Amino acid sequence: MGNHISTHFHLVHHHKKKNHSSSKKIINNPYRFINGRKYFNYKDSIYPLPVDDEECYRSQNQHFLFHHIWEENFSSPVKQILEKGGKVLDICCGSGTWLLEMATEYRRTEFVGVDMIPIFPSEIKPHNSIFIQYDVLNGLPFKDDEFDLVYIQNSSICFTESQWKEIVIPEMIRVTKPNGWIEFMEVELKIENLPKNFEQLCDAFIEYGKLHNIDLEIASHLGNILQTHHLGRLTDFKKETRKLLYYEKIDTDINRTGKLIKENIISFYHNISPIILPILRITQKEYDEIVDTVNINFEKNKCFNNIYRYYARKKSLEN
Repeated sequence: MGNHISTHFHLVHHHKKKNHSSSKKIINNPYRFINGRKYFNYKDSIYPLPVDDEECYRSQNQHFLFHHIWEENFSSPVKQILEKGGKVLDICCGSGTWLLEMATEYRRTEFVGVDMIPIFPSEIKPHNSIFIQYDVLNGLPFKDDEFDLVYIQNSSICFTESQWKEIVIPEMIRVTKPNGWIEFMEVELKIENLPKNFEQLCDAFIEYGKLHNIDLEIASHLGNILQTHHLGRLTDFKKETRKLLYYEKIDTDINRTGKLIKENIISFYHNISPIILPILRITQKEYDEIVDTVNINFEKNKCFNNIYRYYARKKSLEN
């Protein structure tokens, strides 16, 4: 496995697009600070979340929450391939929690994580995993038909609709092996039955997205984009949905999950406050007071939203 990974690094550098000067700029001055929170500092980056320890902790907890809800880290029918030994790409891997758990479980498979922001581990990690700092919008630095599974999650806040259609999805398909799978997991931003005082926060975040040409409500129709624009190269489309309940039910397991879901949304909105406060034009204290009402008001209103998985198989050369 070690020799194989060394060869893979050679392929990464060999297949990089010519437009990679931005990667050098990223390293020179990578961060900026807003109200004490650390953000990625790159002129073309529209990523709204901080990249500090607090946000990493939230995203890690979110991963384990979603794993519990789905009962598995993926839905594509690739389990046998991973057990025998395959190759998986995790795009926008973030801190690498999904990849690290997968690499630990499927030790015969090689896992590659790619992200523009280098918050993934650089030293302590499973032997069958590697991480690469790279901007997906420059084109993935891999040869065609390389991976059995290409996976991306929680990235609706990262790309415009045209970037999904013209770069991200086509590149995912390109590097997937014939009969391999691509998979998406995205959370619906819109929360049903929102309390009136919280609606303004959600609306401000949507407005932030619009200012950067990002549709933050794309999660619910990302599957339609996948089918409509890439029908000729993909088949066996599937969609799965789970509900995130922000209120308690009689079942003790659901009860505990609802508590974790509320904790996650509270932490999320606290973490994006430096970005959307200028849109809201309220004080930090007023903002925090609204967020801190989640436990009471989300419970009272029986709030919920959806989390989606979309996956499809790349057609074989014979199709």
